[in-house]
Amino acid sequence: MTGNEWLAIGPFIVVIALALVIVLADMIWPKRDNLVTAIAVTGILAAMALTVVAGPLGPVGLLPVAGQQVFHGVYVRDQLTAFLDLTFLSIALLTLLFAPDFSSRFTTGVSPRSRARSRTDIPVSPLFLCGLFEFTSAPRSISSFTTSTGVESDPAA
Repeated sequence: MTGNEWLAIGPFIVVIALALVIVLADMIWPKRDNLVTAIAVTGILAAMALTVVAGPLGPVGLLPVAGQQVFHGVYVRDQLTAFLDLTFLSIALLTLLFAPDFSSRFTTGVSPRSRARSRTDIPVSPLFLCGLFEFTSAPRSISSFTTSTGVESDPAA
């Protein structure tokens, strides 16, 4: 792989490493939510900085404006990809910044974690989420509409 290809997948690598660091930090220092949040915010900002440096965002960025192909064209990093990466990283950053205030209002005080929430505080129905995840997967969505009666409808060919 060339340097441009590593630069193109750099934000993915940073986010994956960030997830591992967050899990390890939470395991090593439990109940230190401020530390975990600080690590997460720092990592998201690092991923955003790498996305801007890598580009291509108009004249800004080290990658070619036409796009950089990675893995023999399976992944192409172009201007739309960089924009969407920044959009999703911004959403993640805003979620991290607003989550402590939201969770402090909707906690039950259940041990061992003080951030445990009751079932009535969940803003979206779990059944809705199950249905959403079911319909985003094609084989599962097809199987949810079909039922087996145990009788073959067509003769075996």
